[in-house]
Amino acid sequence: MNNAKIHLPDLDFDFKLWKETLAFWKRTGELHLLRLSDLHKLDKISSESYGSLRWEYEQQLDKIVALLAKIKVQEDEMAYYHKDYPINMGHQHYKDYLSIRDRMRQLESYTKDLEEEFDYINRKVVLPHLH
Repeated sequence: MNNAKIHLPDLDFDFKLWKETLAFWKRTGELHLLRLSDLHKLDKISSESYGSLRWEYEQQLDKIVALLAKIKVQEDEMAYYHKDYPINMGHQHYKDYLSIRDRMRQLESYTKDLEEEFDYINRKVVLPHLH
């Protein structure tokens, strides 16, 4: 299995897709933070809830920025070492790719949980008679 060849365009596609996904999550998180701030200023959510969610969103945004930086490093390294491609599954670039993929999956799960929590609070404020 370690002799299977992996080509740069295959890894590059995933990196492009992940960067777009991360940019979307980042912008959505920023918008959610603005909405939570508005709700807090209007006394629609408690300071405790606001502080807790704000902290979670800041953690998410930090993770997104760090992962975007890691992807950028990988892309730069792969561009520099393009002569080494295709690579095999034991190559460090492939191991780094797998690490990024795992971090994307973890962040996706964390992001979904945050969005569910945000949606619950936002719906409760917008449609209080349904709760």
